[in-house]
Amino acid sequence: MSSDETVGRTVTEYSENRKHLACVRKDLADWGKALSALGNTMQEYPEGVRVEDGNITVTRVSQVVATTYTQNIPPLDAERLDALLDDLRNTDNERKSLESTLRRMGLSDLIHD
Repeated sequence: MSSDETVGRTVTEYSENRKHLACVRKDLADWGKALSALGNTMQEYPEGVRVEDGNITVTRVSQVVATTYTQNIPPLDAERLDALLDDLRNTDNERKSLESTLRRMGLSDLIHD
């Protein structure tokens, strides 16, 4: 493989890694928001939590806007959460390795914070 091909492959892998990392982080952030909504509702208005057919729905009443918000909570699957966290760690380690390779190639300007 030529040097140009190696650089091209590394840049492509880095770009794909960053996209995947963003997706995993979004999935985890969505979990966090849903769990926060569930926790807050259970603390402030436990009557707003419903479980039907294994699905959790949170209904919150806003005192400010006189409106009701309903949010479906993703299934609380510990194995899925563990897999997402493993994916995050592995993808982030791969990102660090690719960034190191890009620096060695003199392409540190391609690295995003």
